[in-house]
Amino acid sequence: MRLKVVNSKNVQLLYVIETIYVDGKQKTRTVEKLGRYSDLEKKLNGANPIEWAKKYIEDLNRQEKEQKREVIIKLRQSTLIDKEIQRSYNGGYLFFNRFITS
Repeated sequence: MRLKVVNSKNVQLLYVIETIYVDGKQKTRTVEKLGRYSDLEKKLNGANPIEWAKKYIEDLNRQEKEQKREVIIKLRQSTLIDKEIQRSYNGGYLFFNRFITS
């Protein structure tokens, strides 16, 4: 995620945006509208809103990175698996089926 500052005729707006890929094409998505520069300056008691926004985005990126960590699931050989639960799927034939029907 990154900061986008939009300069209008009378106002500066701050947005949090991120780049996503849709059908192999790069697009940007607005995650959050932070607000007007002047309003944020009042809210932050005169502090620089752009510096505050950069720190805020760093925190968002850190939180997102923590949520995408690798998870390891431990299973035991001695534990019985229920018959009603399907844990694996065989989809390899779908690739070859495309060539056979063509």
